[in-house]
Amino acid sequence: MFRYEEFEEEDFLLLLQQGLFDEDINTVVSKYPFYSTKIQFELIKYLRKRKPLHLSLKTLSKALSVSQKDARIVLQTEGKEFKIPLTSDEISEEGQLIRALVIPGTSKIITNNEFVKRALVEIKKFLKINFAVFFEKSFTGKSFMLPLATALYIKNIPEDLVFTGKINSSGEIFEVDNIDKKLSLCQRLGYRLCVPSQVGHINTIKVFLEKKKWSIPLYITCEDKKELQNFFKDIPEEKTSEEISYFDGLDIFYGIKKEDLCLSTGQLKTSEDFIKACYNFYQTKEFIKIRLSGEKVFHIGIRGPASLAFALGIVFGSQDPFIIYHYPKGKYYPIKVLNSREIKERLDSYTAVKYNLEKRGDDLCILFRFAHHEMLADVKKYAESFLNNPSFLILSHSSSGNVPLEEFKKVSQEAGSIIQDIRSKYSFKSFHFFFSSPVAIAFMLGVIFGHYSEGAIYNYQKAESNYLKVINLSDLRKIREGDVRF
Repeated sequence: MFRYEEFEEEDFLLLLQQGLFDEDINTVVSKYPFYSTKIQFELIKYLRKRKPLHLSLKTLSKALSVSQKDARIVLQTEGKEFKIPLTSDEISEEGQLIRALVIPGTSKIITNNEFVKRALVEIKKFLKINFAVFFEKSFTGKSFMLPLATALYIKNIPEDLVFTGKINSSGEIFEVDNIDKKLSLCQRLGYRLCVPSQVGHINTIKVFLEKKKWSIPLYITCEDKKELQNFFKDIPEEKTSEEISYFDGLDIFYGIKKEDLCLSTGQLKTSEDFIKACYNFYQTKEFIKIRLSGEKVFHIGIRGPASLAFALGIVFGSQDPFIIYHYPKGKYYPIKVLNSREIKERLDSYTAVKYNLEKRGDDLCILFRFAHHEMLADVKKYAESFLNNPSFLILSHSSSGNVPLEEFKKVSQEAGSIIQDIRSKYSFKSFHFFFSSPVAIAFMLGVIFGHYSEGAIYNYQKAESNYLKVINLSDLRKIREGDVRF
């Protein structure tokens, strides 16, 4: 008979993972008390994953000194693996991020590290449940208490977020030693560390990590980022916790910093500038979607040309609810689109928008005339210089003057519906967009139009008194499909 407890740790674990112990698994398990902490940890994980047919519950219960019912819970109940940053006297001077596995619902506390048994009882008092917890290494100290409590108490924890701190039976969090070393350790390994100085009670962590609805401001500006503060003032304030602010919580628990929510494009002088702005916007939006679970409503402010707003609408897409803000006279006004069907629905009649189609060749130039800048003659002259006999679709508001704010959504819907009608009647090979329009309308039109067609977006360059092709629609499609890198 093999003396499994005398195997070198590395050799034992290699043979275990290769399944070479399965036929003699009961003998292997019976030696559990004599193994190193790491082997105990890996053996429990292996048994839970592979569930060897020869394994006896009686053998496992005896090895763990627990009832067969608890042995079955250890084997079958869903658990959660978590990480603990340990340094100095807890484990070693340089520190280590160790793994642990916790399984709730046992009849008593079960662990492979007797040095922390008293601290486990304190966690039990707060959670009012028993549990089994298996550590990768033995240690002393109490900084593991918050990581363990969060693993048991909170469902969704970002994979790159770890905790350190002591808690009491009321869930209050207290300082522990070697915070600086633990911060350096986590940073070196690519993890974010939540420390007691940031949050005082575990319920605050739970509120943020189990939040189901989010209002996310996303601001894009060609000007100074200082304008961001005015934008934040005009959007509805999000209240999540009395202890820490909404933006601090986004930073601490999700790694989303307030400054990440403001994208400064600089002066948009070239096509590459426009494409880069669209790329950064899309990447930021997708990063937020991945980070935050639950429903997200994006509050979008754009200080830039309508051509950029249209392109941003295309890359934003029609899957997520949003509120786009109009900015007349130094104040932001919201236009809510909580379901894209509100603006994408095809209509049978039009009361807010009038249009004129000049059908000639296969390239369609679409002019949005919803602001004061008179564009028709300049666009025609420009388009005819590089397109072969282009067609023109001119869309304008049904009455003269500025489009009333309350009609922004209706104007966008009708203009989008008209374009869809024209597309269904005629087989144009490409679409070319020109704007004299509020940015909020342009953004909604981009959401409506989508990214599947061929064509381009043009921006009026005041300095040159001429138009510039700034983005091909294929560039926006590549951004959404991940084929563009900066």
